[in-house]
Parts: sequence; structure tokens; C-alpha cells
Amino acid sequence: MAKLKITRTSEWHNRMREIGIYLDWQKLGTIANGETKEFDIPAGNHKLKAKIDWCGSRELILSVSDHETKNVTLSGFKQGYSPLYYMTIGRNDYLVIKEG
Repeated sequence: MAKLKITRTSEWHNRMREIGIYLDWQKLGTIANGETKEFDIPAGNHKLKAKIDWCGSRELILSVSDHETKNVTLSGFKQGYSPLYYMTIGRNDYLVIKEG
């Protein structure tokens, strides 16, 4: 069994809300502000996504082998676009997931 370790950055916005973690369109659980969680996942190729309300992240494609731990960082949007962008056409850019 492989492991997925997710670290959510501590941020002012969304600090009171948990973010849902989805692997291959099935909910693994939630993660709170500034929290790090580990999930047991099967080895293989997977699609990882995070969601909060109607907004979320783009899918991250993961390839993980047996007994491997994959480290992922999750954060909210960085100021750059207006909040209206993130609530409409940019709703899948509201959260950012990346390896490392």
C-alpha cells in the first residue's frame, strides 16, 4: 500500500473551512487549515483533486508505487485575479495542488 501525504498551507482566507480531497473522483477525506494528513492509497496512476464549495483545483496526475509516500502541497489562490474570476470561469484555479 502506498501513502499520500498532503500538507495544507496556513492561510487567512478559508482558514475556517475544510477542503475535500478526492482521489479518482472518490472522497478520501478533508483537511483543515495548516494541517498535514496521510492517506493510504493503492499503487498505480491516480487523479487527485481538491474541492471547497463550488470551487476547486485542477487535477494532479500521480504515479505512485507500492510502499512509496507521495508528498503533495495544497494552497489557496494567490492574489492576482479578482475574486469574481475564481467564482466563475476560474473556479478550478481557486486551489492549487502540487507535488513536493
